[in-house]
Parts: sequence; structure tokens; C-alpha cells
Amino acid sequence: MRALIITQGPVRARRALRRLAAAADLLLAADGGTRIARTAGIVPHLIVGDLDSLDAATRRWAAARRIPRRTFSRAKEATDTELALREAKRRGAREVWIYGVVGGRLDQTLANILLLFAARRLRVPARLTDGRAAAWLVDGETEVHGRRDDTVSLVPLSPVVRGISTAGLRYPLRRGVLRRGSTRGISNEITTPPARVRIGAGDLLLIHIPA
Repeated sequence: MRALIITQGPVRARRALRRLAAAADLLLAADGGTRIARTAGIVPHLIVGDLDSLDAATRRWAAARRIPRRTFSRAKEATDTELALREAKRRGAREVWIYGVVGGRLDQTLANILLLFAARRLRVPARLTDGRAAAWLVDGETEVHGRRDDTVSLVPLSPVVRGISTAGLRYPLRRGVLRRGSTRGISNEITTPPARVRIGAGDLLLIHIPA
């Protein structure tokens, strides 16, 4: 089962959000993400969070549609998005997309990127997207189903990522090494889709940006 979590981060592509929603089995709105869902014409199955970011119009909209809520105290120890991720796992999700998580506040953006590790601990593959770019952790091997000239960046999140081998990228690596803080893996390009990335050890963030 695929779950889509809609957050209140900046929204760049409502059409892309609607496509993601159509492909999902479970739609969760993380607090203020309910407003994003409303403006895109999407009715989530559940609203999760402390609900401190819901404006009056969105509250009325949600109430009229009788959308269930799972409400938490404002003194909670996790963000609304992390709570939604846990709820997706609890409901049996085997894959999670998290929409709207980048941009806006820097602390929230960094925390959302690192939520990929929380998803890994929950054993639920997760991807972040702003409707155009997507980001995920490489677990062993992955494919990038993009087009020629799309940008692919590899960002080491652990101190060292070893055994990196790529195929279908303009600047290949063969059992290469990237160290955290290095920009060597930024702005590669797809030459032959799908591109492939394989790692031996470490935590590697892959970012795919369509041309």
C-alpha cells in the first residue's frame, strides 16, 4: 500500500500533487497540509497533528467533509509530519511519499530530509517531493526513472559512503567514495535512463531534478 503525506511546506505543483494522490491508497494531511489538500481539491483520509496550523476556512471544509482527525498535544515530541509517517506505518503502508517538505523554514526542511532515516527505521521506503524534484536514501541499489539531461545529485549523509558505482550518468563512479561535506556528487546528469546507483556502505541521499 502506498501512502501520501501532504505537509504545509511550499507547494509548487498542484497538478503533480493530484497525480500523487491518485496513485496513493492512503492520504494523510499533516496539520497545515490540510489547507494544501483543500486548495488542490484533495480530501485526505485522515488529518494528523496538533492542528495549530488549520485556518478557519480549512476547519470548516474538513468538518463539512467529516474528515477524521488524530489530534496530538502541542507539547508533543515529534513534528506533525513524523506523526503522520508513524500513522502511515501503523495503517500498513509499504511505501510513503511526503509532499511539500522542502523550502520555507530551514530547520523544518533539514528535519524533513532526516525523516528519511525515521522511515528506514520503520522499514517503510520513503521519498520526499516538492512536486518536481524527489529525494530518497539509496539502500543498496536504486534506479532513477528520469529523462536524458535530468539532474541527479548524490549527497553523503554519513561521514563516508563507499563502493559507489553508477550507470547512465555523465560523470560515472566505479566503486567511488564520497565524504560528508564534499560537493563532488552534485549536479550529475542522466545520459541513458534509467540511471542506476549502487553503494557498498554508508548513507547516501539521492536527489532527482527533472530537466
